Amino acid sequence: MYTILHRRDPDAAPWRRSLTLAGAGITGLWLLPFLRYPANPPGVGDPGTLDTRTHAWLAAIAIGVIAVALAWRVHGWLAEQGHSAPLRQLAVAAIVLAALASLFALPDNPDAVTAPATLVWNFRVLSAASMGLLWAGLAVGFGLLGVRASRARTEASLPAASAVPVV
Repeated sequence: MYTILHRRDPDAAPWRRSLTLAGAGITGLWLLPFLRYPANPPGVGDPGTLDTRTHAWLAAIAIGVIAVALAWRVHGWLAEQGHSAPLRQLAVAAIVLAALASLFALPDNPDAVTAPATLVWNFRVLSAASMGLLWAGLAVGFGLLGVRASRARTEASLPAASAVPVV
């Protein structure tokens, strides 16, 4: 996705684009589904309900991705129309909240979590930390590569230094 956006407008701020895209990614692909179906440690749940849980998780991811894509498009359209930043941000927040509400139309987890609460919550906190680290790493990596490419493109477009020595 970053490459598609970068090719469309290579001179746009690559650092900001990278952070924005990572924020959208973690929101749609992890945060929204996690709020509906928080992570459980391996071995929690009946193997007979694995298909049901997998389909519900994938549906939650689809809802999250659609919500983020819609929010991105609405934000861009409102920006093109000249609307203020608060209005654009409120529209995005409304779309994300509507997506969160629609996630709760999905079926509940069919399995009772019988593992100790401290184990479950420690696992969920570490899961959140690992996702934060993953998306932060992607944001920083792509951001730095984009800044480097932008700098190289700028340097390549500058005229070559004169070969005449300065006296």
